Amino acid sequence: AMAQMLNQRGLRTRQGAEFQSSNIKRMIQHEGYTGYIITKAARSEFMPQLQIIDEALFAKANEMISKRSRKALKDKNAAQKSGNPTLLAGIVVCAHCGAKMSAFLHTDRYKLADGSVREKVQAKYNCYQRGQHLRQCDGQALYLAERVDRIVVAYADELFRKIKSEPYDKSIEQKIRQQEANHNRKKQAAEKKIKAAQYKQQRYEDEVLKCLEGESAFSQEMLARLITQAEAEVRQAKDEYAALLQNNDDRTTVQQIRSYYDEFLGWANEFNLATVERKRVILAQLFEKVEVGKGYKITIHVRGTYKQFLGEEPHGKF
Repeated sequence: AMAQMLNQRGLRTRQGAEFQSSNIKRMIQHEGYTGYIITKAARSEFMPQLQIIDEALFAKANEMISKRSRKALKDKNAAQKSGNPTLLAGIVVCAHCGAKMSAFLHTDRYKLADGSVREKVQAKYNCYQRGQHLRQCDGQALYLAERVDRIVVAYADELFRKIKSEPYDKSIEQKIRQQEANHNRKKQAAEKKIKAAQYKQQRYEDEVLKCLEGESAFSQEMLARLITQAEAEVRQAKDEYAALLQNNDDRTTVQQIRSYYDEFLGWANEFNLATVERKRVILAQLFEKVEVGKGYKITIHVRGTYKQFLGEEPHGKF
């Protein structure tokens, strides 16, 4: 469908041919769009100026392709040997400067006693901002991905055990209903405030003509100040109402609560047997971010959508 849409718009490939589904698939699977230069022999460090799509969305799109591919069923275990074995793409950040960190395969070289050199290739997370001196950062430049991932997975397992061991708490739904009622009361109060401010503004504006005819108790200067003040009150009241409407769009409904819980429980049941790509997607949806600092001090932030099911949330600092 996407290839057809591009062709209908008159777009063509670099060779001047019409787009085929295979062209679209290659584009979706091209890791270079996430901010890397990819060749057969090497993969560069993360380069933000080249990034078109974030790594979490890239992983999710490719997971969907894998699910739809019959061949993926035969190659289910091939993902375990992927060129990118890391799990935290898109959510791991530097605890010192706040920059997103990238993953790449790093070669360490060790000189042995006999003078020979041994090489060891390991996946690492890299603070690109520090490495390129783009911003002040006193953290480490590189962190072993396997060590960071192991800590985060252990924490995820702890959360999954908790969600599986505790029954669904219907009091969460009651809390949402109370929040809904409170929100509606605030909206009604804000609407009244707008009407009152507008009435005040109109009353002062109606006085202008009387003032010009010498029939008003207000002077022109006083009316000008009162009208300006009333206009400011109207703007403030409308801003408060707009904020409530925005908050209304962002709030969780009772119907969504149950679907979030079922999703969380589903992850708990599938995580241990999932492919690397699937684990990467689950962790990106469960955690808002993972902060990594010197000495492998790690802080894991659970998204609020799922945190509410955990009661007293296990600590996320390591």
